[in-house]
Amino acid sequence: MIGDQPNAQVKIMSHRIALLLAAAASLLLSGCFFSEVPKFAPEPGVAALGEGGRYQTYERLSDGQYKKDEVIVVKRRTDGGYDWIDEKNEAQRISFHAIANGYHVVQAHEKKNPAYAYAVVRISGNEVQVFVPACDAQDKSMLLRLRVTLNREYECMIDRVIDPEEFFASVKLGESTSKLVRE
Repeated sequence: MIGDQPNAQVKIMSHRIALLLAAAASLLLSGCFFSEVPKFAPEPGVAALGEGGRYQTYERLSDGQYKKDEVIVVKRRTDGGYDWIDEKNEAQRISFHAIANGYHVVQAHEKKNPAYAYAVVRISGNEVQVFVPACDAQDKSMLLRLRVTLNREYECMIDRVIDPEEFFASVKLGESTSKLVRE
């Protein structure tokens, strides 16, 4: 579902998680979905980006235009996931998991706690649109029904969610926060 994310904190978080996904940056930000344990095993992940490649990342600005950001290298791992390698040669483990309507959940392994961060992407040709669903933009009754724990005002823990595919297929995505374009 597409919804609005007018909150300034969410926009700041959105850029940072986009960098996380696009440039393997560290993430301990508000407004996102996290878990202490992986909600998806990497092995059944899908090869959403084939064998990988080199991608230019772009940050979405408030006027809807995109600003060029870092270049990343994406390498396929043998366990079904990917390593996203930024310009500092730092790698982050990522896996893609198909959900409804052609979207994929991206599960990013963090070096800090919480250990996993999530975003949703839509891939079309050589372009990957990144969505960072805001916890505070979601229907509270849906969050309770699916066993989401509100940690802080803008941070939700999904460790108790039984069906992560159902959960991510039902969240309001908001606007794309960034994109990656294969070079």
